[in-house]
Amino acid sequence: NLERLNLRNVEFTVNDYDNFSIDIKFSKLVSLELFDVRMANQYSEKSLVHLIEQMMKHSKLISLDLEPFIGDKYDKLLEFIPNYCAGLTELTLKINETYEETMKTILKILPALNKLRILRIAEDWGGIQLDGGKYIENLILPNKLHFFDVTGLFFSDEWLKIFFEKCCFNLKQVVLLLKNYDVKHEQIIKTFSLEKRKDIEEIIVSIDNKSEVTINWR
Repeated sequence: NLERLNLRNVEFTVNDYDNFSIDIKFSKLVSLELFDVRMANQYSEKSLVHLIEQMMKHSKLISLDLEPFIGDKYDKLLEFIPNYCAGLTELTLKINETYEETMKTILKILPALNKLRILRIAEDWGGIQLDGGKYIENLILPNKLHFFDVTGLFFSDEWLKIFFEKCCFNLKQVVLLLKNYDVKHEQIIKTFSLEKRKDIEEIIVSIDNKSEVTINWR
């Protein structure tokens, strides 16, 4: 009767698959993290997808961290989320420049997750961000969302303004990746906050090859 399960770099054998009593072992599961989970070579990705579907179906997840580890089946796993995990309060997903269709799937499922308070659409390791301007029109965040890590998308200065206007009114914290954080970005943030009467607590800028910007509002 696990409550939390973190599977990283795991390969399931035929015995694992056949003997999993999902409804018994995972009926109390509330937190699931999956990274680089595989079936033994003689078994298909379809079997792995079915196994993960059963985990999600027979649990009571409020936290899910799902990384793109089985190629084109990632979208299929995302489609299970509103059906089996509507009670999620925390969701972490990873994308990069190859995941345009995946991002479209994410946009479709978000409106159904009305209990979500923490959302991460983060940059996959070694990847390049998707152009956020292509998706902003269809990006609808749950009303209860307070924390949004959107480092998987890149917003130009023009689209950054629109992102704040459309998505940040109810947020307490947002995390962005920008190519070069400078005065104009700070001005965009402060102007939005002033217009919406949002009191900035702090702006944290961490500079590596890109600027990770964290904005906290009171």
